[in-house]
Amino acid sequence: MKNRFLIVLCLLLVTGCSQTSQAGKVVPKDTAMNNKESDKIEQVRNLTVDSKKFRYTAGWLSNEEILYVEQQGDSFVLKSFNLSSGKNTILFKESSYIIDVLVHSSKEYILLHTGSDNHSATVKIITKTGAPVNEITVESSEVSVEWNDLDPMLLLITAFDEDWSYDVFLYQMDTSDLALLTIENPFPKWIGKDEIIYSDLNENEMRNDILKVYNLTSKEIEDKKVTSSKWFDTYKERLLTIDELDGVLNFIIYNLDGADIHSWSIQTTNDEMGTQQPTIEWLSEDEVITSILNDSKFSEDSNPVYVHRHFNGNKNVNISEASISSFSSCTPNGERCLFGSNGEIVYTLKSHSEERWMSLYNE
Repeated sequence: MKNRFLIVLCLLLVTGCSQTSQAGKVVPKDTAMNNKESDKIEQVRNLTVDSKKFRYTAGWLSNEEILYVEQQGDSFVLKSFNLSSGKNTILFKESSYIIDVLVHSSKEYILLHTGSDNHSATVKIITKTGAPVNEITVESSEVSVEWNDLDPMLLLITAFDEDWSYDVFLYQMDTSDLALLTIENPFPKWIGKDEIIYSDLNENEMRNDILKVYNLTSKEIEDKKVTSSKWFDTYKERLLTIDELDGVLNFIIYNLDGADIHSWSIQTTNDEMGTQQPTIEWLSEDEVITSILNDSKFSEDSNPVYVHRHFNGNKNVNISEASISSFSSCTPNGERCLFGSNGEIVYTLKSHSEERWMSLYNE
């Protein structure tokens, strides 16, 4: 089972930490801070960070704690910073590069993708307090990992060779069992606890209205009929398909039974969207944030517009574009998200307010 795909792994040459202070607020251009809702938001603490040590912001551990990675000498350190108390905690020290960090949807476990050479990669699982749980090393030049949202003991690991051929493995942490899967796509996704879903890469048979579903128990592969789909994503027992036609993005949410439970459309840029997959951040099974390119504002230097969609409310809400140059992740309760080139801006969805939790400095 061989194919090609390029994964870009970034080790940003900037992090660290030193002292905390109360942060000044950054006021978005289109939403004033005199909004009554904003008065209810606690002011976040600010962490002053040595840019020479800082590597990257890794996302939310809880509604108040943000994870980030820094380098201390020859070691890489995973830390958490509490926005309310200002407490800065070392969770884990690693002698190899911490290439990537994933937080499980339960917020009880953290996955570290580490590596010290170009011939192998190690996946380590720790608890939210930093205690080691499990680890596995696979021979590869790069790896891609998909973590089951419902069961933290289940991982999909795709190991790439130098020529970008690949093998897909199912790893069960509770038994340390690593099984090779016959999957003709390097990036399958979990849907539910027992099935994975992927698009068919066989060029002679590829269709954009059919996805493949592999059952881990029966080992059977079935076709899943969907409305025309250019991209797709999953969360727990939800499947989101996205299609683009004449500058309109069409979104459809399916449940495990294949029923269409939510759908909506967003106008976007006709020419540019064809080559760029929208960013998807699930806040819950009933809320997502997506990125789009806007016709009236698009230019080569422009950033995507981020849209908050609440299915039950059946409406789209544009997120303020102030200071939004990059999007990271959102809190478990879906109230705050991280934006900025280094994930240094905390954005509150309800009030459209921004607060800076981290400031970089040069010694």
